[in-house]
Amino acid sequence: MARVLSGVVMIAIVVGATWWLSVEGILVLAGIVLVIAGIEYCRLTFILSTRLLTLLVRLLIITATLATSALVARVDMPTAAVMATTFAIGSIALTRQSLRHDERWYALVAIMFAPLYLGLPMGSFVAIRTMVGSEAILLILATLVASDTTQYYGGRMFGQRLLAPIISPKKTVEGALLGVAAGTLVFTIIGAWWLPNAAWWLRILFGLVLVGAGIVGDLFESSLKRAARVKDVSSLIPGHGGVLDRLDSFLFAMPLYYLILGTL
Repeated sequence: MARVLSGVVMIAIVVGATWWLSVEGILVLAGIVLVIAGIEYCRLTFILSTRLLTLLVRLLIITATLATSALVARVDMPTAAVMATTFAIGSIALTRQSLRHDERWYALVAIMFAPLYLGLPMGSFVAIRTMVGSEAILLILATLVASDTTQYYGGRMFGQRLLAPIISPKKTVEGALLGVAAGTLVFTIIGAWWLPNAAWWLRILFGLVLVGAGIVGDLFESSLKRAARVKDVSSLIPGHGGVLDRLDSFLFAMPLYYLILGTL
């Protein structure tokens, strides 16, 4: 019950803020979320290496993350594409180190990757909200929520085969496939009104890509939590864990969404 109630409250807050807040309000909201997510990220990734890092380093990481977010909101598409590519490479490197339990290199990669992991998606969020509008933000949110929810309940009801047993022992192939179908369907149908310039087959393709990126983002954070030996990043949101636990799919899908909208 706590999971459902807190989920409803979160959706209401996010939808209301996205629809009614001014650009300045969106910037403030993004900044608050980034600070909380940055603190959670530091706690998560540095559990294995608390002696290697000081409070100063953590503050620098959060500052760099905020700066990256502000930069992304103002860059052109080619620059954003380069940053997104760097983001992908960094995520692969960090996942490899987390699975190897190499404390020294894990901490180093985590420090370098933090600004892109958090700043790039939030900067993309601000840029899309400013340049395209609230509808585009609500579309990607509806897509990812539909996918995540269907994965969770579909996996519990029909799940048989594990998708990534080493990283996430509860995520199933059946749940993931149902989530992909649900998210793609939502993006295709709602996108007919909110992305009228995209043909139906493009909406299906984009939906598949974005939902797939969201699943990868979920697995990526699961690898970090596995390395830290924790179930949730924090207990800030009842039944859902921390802010990062709710943003995992968003963090990987949003930069791609920004690039996709730039092609339309």
